[in-house]
Amino acid sequence: MVEGDRLTDAEHLAQLGDVGEHETFVVDPRELLTRFAPKG
Repeated sequence: MVEGDRLTDAEHLAQLGDVGEHETFVVDPRELLTRFAPKG
């Protein structure tokens, strides 16, 4: 599960492709992803 600011920009949503009405996308800060991404 992730938490972040809801993505509402129509241009960015269009880049995601087929987005269902029931789906919500969030923007996570890069720092969060790099802190918790697997190291390898």
